Amino acid sequence: MCVAVLLVAIGSRDAGAQRRRTTNYSSRDTTFAFDKNGSVTVTTNSGDIVITGWSRDQVHVHAVSDDDNIRMDVSSSRMNVEIGSGRRGGETRFEVSVPFGVRVMASGGS
Repeated sequence: MCVAVLLVAIGSRDAGAQRRRTTNYSSRDTTFAFDKNGSVTVTTNSGDIVITGWSRDQVHVHAVSDDDNIRMDVSSSRMNVEIGSGRRGGETRFEVSVPFGVRVMASGGS
C-alpha cells in the first residue's frame, strides 16, 4: 500500500456559515463546485490517496472502500473525506482533483 500526495498551492479562507452535507458510501464518484480558496482533508487508515490539481473551479472525488464506510462532509469551500467506523483493514482508494490554490491535508496509516 502506498500514499501518494501532490500538495496543491496553499490558500485558505474562513468558510463561514455555509450549508454542508455529510454522507456515508461504499463508493463515490462525484464532481461539485468548489472555491479555489477552500480546504480539502482526506484521511484513510489503509489504502491509497491521490490528489491532483487542476484549473477547474470544481472538486472531483472518486472513492472506493471495501468496508462501505466512506464519509464525506462537503460545503462549497470545505471538504472532508475519510473512512468512518467500520471493520478496519479493508482497502480504500481516494482519487481527488482540486482547483489550484486549494489547501490540501492528506494522511494515511499505511
